[in-house]
Amino acid sequence: MDEPISTSTAAPPTFVPRLLATAMLVAPVGYLGALCLYGVARLSWSHAGLLGTPVDPKDLVPAPLMLGYVVVSLAVLHGQLPAAMLLVVGVPQLGLPAARADRATRWLLLMAVLATGAYLAASFTPFGADLRRWIAD
Repeated sequence: MDEPISTSTAAPPTFVPRLLATAMLVAPVGYLGALCLYGVARLSWSHAGLLGTPVDPKDLVPAPLMLGYVVVSLAVLHGQLPAAMLLVVGVPQLGLPAARADRATRWLLLMAVLATGAYLAASFTPFGADLRRWIAD
């Protein structure tokens, strides 16, 4: 019994690029949280005052949101290496058929690559070093 060969043109699964994009966005979102904490603290103190006085960023976070602070501190203190590794994997994913098949997946992955690149660039500036020192305090 001869069966015809299937010529299915189904789109490749987009689960892997979406998962990768979501993982890539964790560090930039945590870094944005740290920048928000810094902005709230900056309303009362100067930049030099924040680094010179014992203003603890944990005091700015209510107790129910402390898990969010853990994500923020991990992103600022230890997120550079995982973000760089994910960026190395994510850039080539933009050219694969799974990412090109779905427009939403392509844009999500592109925004994740750009956000991760901006996060890495910002974290290695002098301000990023000050922010790491303030969060680690």
